[in-house]
Amino acid sequence: MASSSLSGIRSPTSPRSGATSPRPTKFDVDQLKTYIKKLLASTLQNVAWTEFREKERGRALMKEIGDRVKERMLGALVSTTARGPGN
Repeated sequence: MASSSLSGIRSPTSPRSGATSPRPTKFDVDQLKTYIKKLLASTLQNVAWTEFREKERGRALMKEIGDRVKERMLGALVSTTARGPGN
């Protein structure tokens, strides 16, 4: 019956809980798609399927690709916010 006595207990509300989050700046989706296609083609062009299926090699390739895409997205976000909204 301990659970029924705890059901009325609630965490205190945070003063930030009612605040809305700012909308993230949008990326140029077409430019990002083009970059990802070129990145995949250049990164994977000399990789054999058997090499990719090796867990460590596959993970390393996916991490490299993911990191490079994140860098590109953050770079685009920084350049967009540096110009300011509407510029």
